[in-house]
Amino acid sequence: MVEYKYKTFWPRFWAGFIDELIFIPMAFFSDWLFGLELNGVVNFIYYALIHTLSYYFYTVYMHGKFGQTIGKMLMKIKVSKVNGEPFTYKRALYRDSVIIGAAILILFIEAGPILSGINPFLATEGSQAFQVLIWVQLAWFMIEFMTMLTNNKRRAVHDFIAGSVVTRL
Repeated sequence: MVEYKYKTFWPRFWAGFIDELIFIPMAFFSDWLFGLELNGVVNFIYYALIHTLSYYFYTVYMHGKFGQTIGKMLMKIKVSKVNGEPFTYKRALYRDSVIIGAAILILFIEAGPILSGINPFLATEGSQAFQVLIWVQLAWFMIEFMTMLTNNKRRAVHDFIAGSVVTRL
């Protein structure tokens, strides 16, 4: 039986939703900016550093500093080491390492078209490599989901990688 403090599926779901909402204004700004048809180098630098990687900087920073993102704070859940000790930046980076790696691979795929002046939101149209990465990310999500639902502490694969657990406060 799963202890109450580990029953975090729905709070984690809503925390992720809230964290995504925080970045909606950036998506609107990005859409407007890329519509200006600026220089490909400017678009790529903005797209890579601000639009794409800022979310991962946010999650790694917030988990490393507080053990929580804003969404987790609002949902009253927290990430810690399995032994209950506070979380660290190194572990936060481990926790997001697979999705950060996938994001970097996607940036490499998109780099050529974006640098040649194509709107970053259209850079992967027709790319088979991009399609493969999307399927890999979907598979990763399903593995994470199944892992979280099949152990008593509701740890997903990224929690095993980082030695972490999410608990209710």
